[in-house]
Amino acid sequence: MVHDVIVKLLTAGYSVPQILFFGRVLAVPLSLYLSARTTGFAALRANWIGLHLLRAIASAVDLVCFVSAIALTSLANVTTITFSSPLIMAVLSAVMLNETVGWRRWTAVLVGFVGVIVVLQPSGAGLGVASFLALGSAVAYAVYLVLTRLVTRHEPVPVIVLWNSGLVMIFVALWMIPFWKTPSSHDWWLFATIAVTGVIGQYATTEGFRLGEASMLAPLQYTSLIWAALFGYLVFGDIPTPTLWIGAAIIILSTIYLMHHERRAR
Repeated sequence: MVHDVIVKLLTAGYSVPQILFFGRVLAVPLSLYLSARTTGFAALRANWIGLHLLRAIASAVDLVCFVSAIALTSLANVTTITFSSPLIMAVLSAVMLNETVGWRRWTAVLVGFVGVIVVLQPSGAGLGVASFLALGSAVAYAVYLVLTRLVTRHEPVPVIVLWNSGLVMIFVALWMIPFWKTPSSHDWWLFATIAVTGVIGQYATTEGFRLGEASMLAPLQYTSLIWAALFGYLVFGDIPTPTLWIGAAIIILSTIYLMHHERRAR
């Protein structure tokens, strides 16, 4: 959440691609290091270039929409709306991966989307550009997760991490060139902080899901709403509305039920 707070601060004076570039700049060296430790560089040849490209596009769209959304509205609003990603992923899995979806799964998805509608009411996050950008981030991230499940059937994890990081970095680096603004001495520290916290977050998440069950770890992401509300209030003076909390509770409970139902089914 420290990463997202600093990103929101930087959006006041810098372009989205420049912020994204520094937020991901250490991801490629990290993936190269992890690859060298595990499979070696000789094993980094990708067999499914098309899937890697689609996954990188979905990741880039997710990042652009998320950063653009938090520039326009509170962290709590954006965080809550993006909680709908697992629900969207459940729908996309049925369409793209031909997975069987039972009535319990569909019920959880529909209830979760009721929570999204509650959040988007005028007394919640509201139906504005920021909300649609946050929804775009949620959809793009869900597509990214589905493509991740698909590509892991054909490629080892180090190859997946390296190709995604590399392609996204190339995209944002080229996009950043015409919008480059040399940071002040103070802002250099902020950019350095998002680079470090960004790579720590990616590494910690990857290791966490490698060592533990996804159904048990994924609900922990919902604690980010508490931090988003706290930092949003302390740094930006944003106060979440009661409607936002109600909608968030509906989304979180339906998603946790969905995850535990899938775990029992497996």
